[in-house]
Amino acid sequence: MLPTLLVAGMLSIAGYGLFCRLEGRQPAREILYELTLGRHELRDLDATAAATERSDLIVGLTTIPSRLPFLLPTLKSLLLQTAPPRKILLHLPKHSRREQVEYSVPEELQKLEVIQIVECPDWGPATKILPALIDSDPNQRIVAVDDDRIYRPTLLEDLLAASVRHPDAAVGCYGLIVPLDRVDRRRGLIGRTVAGLRFGRGVSLRGSRLRHPLAVDILHGYGGVMVRPRLFDLDRLADLQGAPDAAWLEDDTWFAAHCRVPKLIVPGKPGSFPRYFGRRIYRASRLGAHNRGGADPERRNTTVLMRMFSDRWMP
Repeated sequence: MLPTLLVAGMLSIAGYGLFCRLEGRQPAREILYELTLGRHELRDLDATAAATERSDLIVGLTTIPSRLPFLLPTLKSLLLQTAPPRKILLHLPKHSRREQVEYSVPEELQKLEVIQIVECPDWGPATKILPALIDSDPNQRIVAVDDDRIYRPTLLEDLLAASVRHPDAAVGCYGLIVPLDRVDRRRGLIGRTVAGLRFGRGVSLRGSRLRHPLAVDILHGYGGVMVRPRLFDLDRLADLQGAPDAAWLEDDTWFAAHCRVPKLIVPGKPGSFPRYFGRRIYRASRLGAHNRGGADPERRNTTVLMRMFSDRWMP
């Protein structure tokens, strides 16, 4: 019995180590960090950040009404950055097109200094950064993040360093090279892992497996993406009139198609990890279920936009 338990334990440790190496993740530390965030008060962190020397970065994000009460851990992780942002802009429309209800902003998110609520039109997921791009100086560095992630303390510092090294590129931690047939096909775990190790097409690629920056077609916003307004044709980027419904839901592909410069994933540990607590809330409303859902790959939102902008991807 004891030898069996020892073998099982060794295999478990080896499997955990392999996962950490391949994914650039450390689940045990991530869970501990998320628990640690719960011991901080958002208002105290905001006041501390406001009183410290901050970078010139602007962080933009949005959420939907059902998720808004659960946003605090994400915001706390953005306030605890080694390169604190000048502003964290929480872009909120009056009314959610997706959930068909109005936003009710919790009192703890009001009257903060670094975190600012910006009322804006509803551009779907693109709302996280589009208002900031429109309202900022052409050279302003802006970081887009998602509302269901915890961001490592060094995310902004790492993205800023990458942007300084590559000033005429959009930079991020995760990305994708569009398949030659422009079809979004889901793969199993083994298929995704093998294709990712080979830096193949059609799967999420990550900077934790890189030694040098890698050009991709699409940067994934959930990992953090740093851009500047001058990298886009903003009039076309903001014009969703007449665009297919896929454009309103699949913001990563829409932004990538309108980005006029190279898009790079950069080496280093992933700047974020998914929330461990309250996963059920996020799983039920995540956009991936919409954009990559359905049995027919030809009808997926990502496929629609890949084909709509087929000439904008790498050959």
